[in-house]
This record gives sequence, structure tokens and C-alpha cells, in this order.
Amino acid sequence: MAEKQTILGRISQLAKANINALLDRAEDPQKMLDQLIRDYTNSIAEAETAVAQTVGNLRLAEKDYEEDVRLAHRSGTTSHASPLASRFSSKAKQRPLSPSSPRSAKLSRSSRPV
Repeated sequence: MAEKQTILGRISQLAKANINALLDRAEDPQKMLDQLIRDYTNSIAEAETAVAQTVGNLRLAEKDYEEDVRLAHRSGTTSHASPLASRFSSKAKQRPLSPSSPRSAKLSRSSRPV
């Protein structure tokens, strides 16, 4: 058998139903989709900025690394510099994506605002 609802319980349920009905009438699917597209476009732009900054930081780190290897060669500690230099040159060849590659250019073209 169903329990009796109190007056406050019934009023609460009625208020919730009316609020949900108002929200349902206010939602416009087209406007919601447009806002989602704007949000995703902004997210893509932020991600591209972060990638560009990371690539820049990587290049600076590579330059610092090369300088450290050169200094190690100059200071006479070639026993440490030779393995570092060979490891650096092999890692530089394995770089997956550079900012000037066709793939990254395609990404930047596809992220233009709608």
C-alpha cells in the first residue's frame, strides 16, 4: 500500500515538476548544439596553444642539451659527452610531429571558428 504524502512533500514535488517543465520549454536544441560547438572549438584552440608551447619548450630543451654536450666535449670529459651525443642524435631522428608537418597544418586549418 502506498504511503500518504505530507503536504510539504506534495508541494515540493509540485515545485520540482513546475521547474523541470520550465527548463524543458526554455531549452532550444539548436542553441544548445551551437554552444557545444563553440565550447569544443575553444577547447581545440586551447589544446593547439598548449601543443605549440610544448613544442617550443622541447626545442629550447634540445638546444640546452646540445650546448651541454658541446661543453662536455670542450671541458675534456669526452667519455660522458660521446654517449650523450649519440643518444641525442638518435632521439632527434625519432621526433613524431613537427609544427611544420602537413599533419599539424591540417589540424590548424580544421580548428577555425564556425
